[in-house]
Amino acid sequence: MFFLRPRATCWGHHLLFSLLAVLSEPTPSLLAVVISADNLGAGFATSAFIAYLSSLTHRAYTATQYARSVH
Repeated sequence: MFFLRPRATCWGHHLLFSLLAVLSEPTPSLLAVVISADNLGAGFATSAFIAYLSSLTHRAYTATQYARSVH
């Protein structure tokens, strides 16, 4: 879920990818760390977004309201 990612997770992975660009020879292990950090941040952001959507829905109409919010 690319949209609505919190700014805290965006700053972290931008800085890490910038570090990769500045290094003359980045190692595959550093690339794995950067990608893992990006995925971890995206996971936290997605969990927060789902929790936010869950707080907005009514239990009786959850499926319908989720379907409407995705499209």
